[in-house]
Amino acid sequence: MTGIAASLGAFIWLAFTGVTWGAAAAIVAALALQTCLGAIIWAWVRSRSGGAASSFEVLGMGFVLGSILSMVSGVVFRPVVPGGFGWAALAVVVLVAWLVRKHMRRGTLLASNQNFEWPRRSVLWGFVAGVLVGLSAVIVNLARYPLHWTGAWNQYHPDMVFFEALANSVARYGTGESIFMSGEDLRYHWFTYAWSGQLSDSLGLEPFVVLTRVLPMATLLASAGIAAVWAGRYTKTPWAPGLAAVLVTAGGYVGATYGTLLNFDSPSQALTTLWLLGLSFAVLEYLNGALSHRTLWVIGLLSVACVGGKANAAIVAIGALVLLVVVGFIRRSPWRVRAGWALIVSGIPAAIAYLLVLSGSANSGGLLLFNWANRASSVQGLDLGVGGLGIAAGTVILMIAVAPRWAGLLGLWLEPEQRWAPTSIFGAGLLVMGIVPLAVLSQGVNELWFALAASAPLAVISAIGVGVAWESLGDRAPLQRNRRTALLLASANLGLVFFVLASMLWRQGAPGVTSVRALGPILMLVGAAAGALVLCWISRSIQAGRRIALLVIIFITILVTASALARVTPLFDQLGSRLSPTESVSVLGPALDSALSEIAVATDADNPPVTLSGLNYDDNSWSELEVAAARFLVSNTSDNDIIVTDRTSSWLVAALTGRRTFMSGAPYQQLYGRASAIEAIPGRVGVSQRFGAAPTQVDFDELCAAGVTWGWFSPEAGNRIESWAPYADVMFENESVQAVQLDRSKC
Repeated sequence: MTGIAASLGAFIWLAFTGVTWGAAAAIVAALALQTCLGAIIWAWVRSRSGGAASSFEVLGMGFVLGSILSMVSGVVFRPVVPGGFGWAALAVVVLVAWLVRKHMRRGTLLASNQNFEWPRRSVLWGFVAGVLVGLSAVIVNLARYPLHWTGAWNQYHPDMVFFEALANSVARYGTGESIFMSGEDLRYHWFTYAWSGQLSDSLGLEPFVVLTRVLPMATLLASAGIAAVWAGRYTKTPWAPGLAAVLVTAGGYVGATYGTLLNFDSPSQALTTLWLLGLSFAVLEYLNGALSHRTLWVIGLLSVACVGGKANAAIVAIGALVLLVVVGFIRRSPWRVRAGWALIVSGIPAAIAYLLVLSGSANSGGLLLFNWANRASSVQGLDLGVGGLGIAAGTVILMIAVAPRWAGLLGLWLEPEQRWAPTSIFGAGLLVMGIVPLAVLSQGVNELWFALAASAPLAVISAIGVGVAWESLGDRAPLQRNRRTALLLASANLGLVFFVLASMLWRQGAPGVTSVRALGPILMLVGAAAGALVLCWISRSIQAGRRIALLVIIFITILVTASALARVTPLFDQLGSRLSPTESVSVLGPALDSALSEIAVATDADNPPVTLSGLNYDDNSWSELEVAAARFLVSNTSDNDIIVTDRTSSWLVAALTGRRTFMSGAPYQQLYGRASAIEAIPGRVGVSQRFGAAPTQVDFDELCAAGVTWGWFSPEAGNRIESWAPYADVMFENESVQAVQLDRSKC
């Protein structure tokens, strides 16, 4: 029943957001098949454990496991399964095996020693709250991502074009060749984009449908479901599942940005958040004895998924496991051996995945150690000055802005029986792995990605901690229920007030400058402490021994509530100080700037090198005319064709056509390609630009040698050529594009 409801909701969402009915039905069927694959695996893991699992857990973990297993299946079976349906091969095999076993045993694998039931009411309503709040953010975001329009459009986040091109690359050409530079590869966290591209390729979907419609919907539903289920299993507090789901779908930093977990401008962040939630839930269920050693397979698989999704997610999880092992063996905890196994099966596969997927790129991310330049606090305008002390203070202020979503962890440490439990220690490990990079690393906002990754499981643990803390007031204080409810509501309202005040201060500043913006997180922290003191004083009738505990509980409730809706902080910005997509890319820092400056157009010494300002919006905006040209090329070419284009710094041609290019997306190819290929990039850029402006035999011969068959050139840039003889023939032309076919017989 739950699966039917989820499928119907997904279909309605897709149709509502502009996907055709036929495509929506095909997408829902594909997602259902992937979820069935994962659900069967999770049922097998659960089959020897006691207790019951809700249908939300089965579906949520089913999609977590099904998405990564389907992606791996697609990569492995791409050469042998026609039509791009390699991703379905493993699912079909497992489903057939399950049906055969069900028939032979006259039962169902899902019911083997395990009861699967409708979720508790608190979990259900928690899931609904998380989805509704999250959907509102997604709908607002989709205004920038129409699938069809008339005229020019430049509101897509520039990186989204790169992501779509990368998805085409992995799905059609495998992991060994870059779509941007034929004959070379790209060392990048491509797992999300492989999953996206495989669906697009096999189902014949239009560009950007999966990245801007399917992935946000799927990750939102699954993340809210797992967060609510996880919180519901570890606390009896009825509102804790809802708080956990909202902290994941709508939470953020208080008085700062870049704290959105389900950031749909970064599909890899959204899907990896889901994989990390699944990994963390599986680890804690295994350590608490709720799952058997079969879970180790899941832990190993999801650690690999986190590396290939966004490596910082794997780093924070493995770091937390290290702390679990150390503390477990020091205290001789009963779960210490299990913690050791979890660390081994996550750490070793993760290291291998890193070597296979990410190592060898020309740029490792540009993170600098113990450097005050280009700090995340500086980029956001949170520093108190331009010197070292001012930047150090800004870094501390940024930490204060980050911490509220995690504050509920203190609630677990208030309870002696919870203090050294796996959940508390794992949460402490995540906290350390999220905060330390902020203190020791710098690279624009890249050092914030560790804190962001840690925030996914910490959000759930924080909600559990707040719930456990309020439960303790009723069990041990004792505090009358109506007074406890009044204190809870007062604390939550104070949290919302301080969030609004911090956000209003945010709008008074701007990125990269010193301003009153830095006072927002401080105001929130001081206000939370003062509010806790006042509310605790009002409730002075509580037992003296519990007054400190009450003070801490109110304090963390104010902080956590303040972060619950912090995703909307930029909406308070009415003065234009919010980071625009162009600015958000510019904070990649000197590594990208250096890469761009090295790519010069060889034909015109008077032209400056390609710059960042000329890359994003200017070179990645497009109109219906480019879409029409892309459709022509898709219909008249195959995956074996290679395109030369004068849009060498743009990812658009590869994104819209799905065909390999001689040279495009040069800035990211410069960063994430192998170091051995860097020297060839300026030469390819020069050949592409010269051939589009005035073709010569020398450049034609080089294109022939590279296997180039088609050209995409931009007349609006002054490159309209009436006759391409003897090198090519114009096959398609409009005001924006000339598509030419090279005469290979002249090679």
